[in-house]
Amino acid sequence: MGNYDNPECNRLFEQMRNMENSPERMAIMRKMKNILQHGAPWVFTEHPVSFTLYHEWIKNVKPMEMGLGNMKYRRIEAIARDKSRREWNQPVILPVLAFAGILVLGTFPAIIIAWRKERGKK
Repeated sequence: MGNYDNPECNRLFEQMRNMENSPERMAIMRKMKNILQHGAPWVFTEHPVSFTLYHEWIKNVKPMEMGLGNMKYRRIEAIARDKSRREWNQPVILPVLAFAGILVLGTFPAIIIAWRKERGKK
């Protein structure tokens, strides 16, 4: 029961643990509930948990569930952002070179065929 340790509640739990669903078992469970509520080890309400990720260059951030009006207080460290952006956005030239190479190699057969036709006409 959520690491709640009460000798009376533990005794009642062991008593009802293997019982069939019956009015007696329900009565024991109600006693356990009353003991639990009287001890109140938890606040019996909803407590949502949320997680928000931010870049290291965004400052003055404090997540809040009530509203999103705190955007005007955020600070961006432009130098750190620019450094991160340059690291992340390195140009990848290999696909462009591969495409250009395939395009050039693909035109060779057409050039050879056209050259042979021209030579054959003369």
